[in-house]
Amino acid sequence: MGSLRKRAGADSHRLRLATAGAATFCRTSFAAPLAIRCILPDRTARAGPRPGVIVINQPSPNFAFLAHHDPRLVALGTQAEEQFANGDANATMFKLRLFCEFLAKRTAARLGQLLDPREDLRRIIDTLFERGCIGATPKLLFHQLRRAGNEAVHEGADSRSEALHQLKVAHELAVWFQRSFGNDRKFDPGPFIPPSEPKKADAALHEELAKLRVHVAKHTEEAEAAARAIEEMRQAAEAEQAKRLSAEERAEKAREDAAIWEELAAEQGKELAAEKQKRDAKLEAELAALQAQALAAPAQVQLEVKQAEKAAKAIELDEAATRKLIDAQLREAGWAVDSKELTFERGARPSKTKNLAIAE
Repeated sequence: MGSLRKRAGADSHRLRLATAGAATFCRTSFAAPLAIRCILPDRTARAGPRPGVIVINQPSPNFAFLAHHDPRLVALGTQAEEQFANGDANATMFKLRLFCEFLAKRTAARLGQLLDPREDLRRIIDTLFERGCIGATPKLLFHQLRRAGNEAVHEGADSRSEALHQLKVAHELAVWFQRSFGNDRKFDPGPFIPPSEPKKADAALHEELAKLRVHVAKHTEEAEAAARAIEEMRQAAEAEQAKRLSAEERAEKAREDAAIWEELAAEQGKELAAEKQKRDAKLEAELAALQAQALAAPAQVQLEVKQAEKAAKAIELDEAATRKLIDAQLREAGWAVDSKELTFERGARPSKTKNLAIAE
């Protein structure tokens, strides 16, 4: 939990852990994020959507900076937000489960730890942690997305509050990945920009989204500065890539990126099955190439591991998200947790027969 602590001088959240005859305290504090995220222009080339395919015209600013790593990551993050705005929390968490899988595999390949791209996701995450490639906080966030996605698929979980929480978790992992493996290791995109509010949102969800929007609105000037900085970074990356690719190769890449967005947006596209298989094979080849590069340059891998560790220390979550993460950890340890109901104000007290996490 220590890695989730914010800088001093902010509001604190106090939690009492009550056991039979004993009580301990855990305090975490939270600092507000520093800057707003910018909105990048849509650079995905399209010749027109295919029948039955939903095309998203604007990548989410919460994930757009991952485009040069893998456009699938941008597409999945964007689609997760679209599903949230449409009121489908279950689909949001399913998309984020896929996002988690793509990001974890790419992380493993970059660090030379992806021996089999078809390995179980849980094992991939745990292996990265056990071998010292990622810290406790990224591991926790990866597992949060994985579990929430599994519950969405197998149990029909559809909590909108949980879906919003997982969107924030995915955003923090995206920023961590960019700082770990991107061109700008000091990348500062700013706070999470909330998606559109779904219809018939309950009061608690409406309040949380409103708070997020107010926080974003306070950082307009910093947003403009961030937008200029990221646009400059994008142009530099494009210029570097242009040196390596011919005009025909750039056109082919644009077509491939557009096809990826279409494929991931399709609901039941049987006609895309063959192309999906082809792109899956291409993805496995990309991961294998990253794995080979990592194995051939162990010194570089060690530098990236250190950078990933440094980036993990910069992970910042707001109070609501941090509270949910702490609650999840306590549940796994066998505690009864409910930050809204198990409070002293509502009459909760230590029990001799139950381990209660009582919020104050």
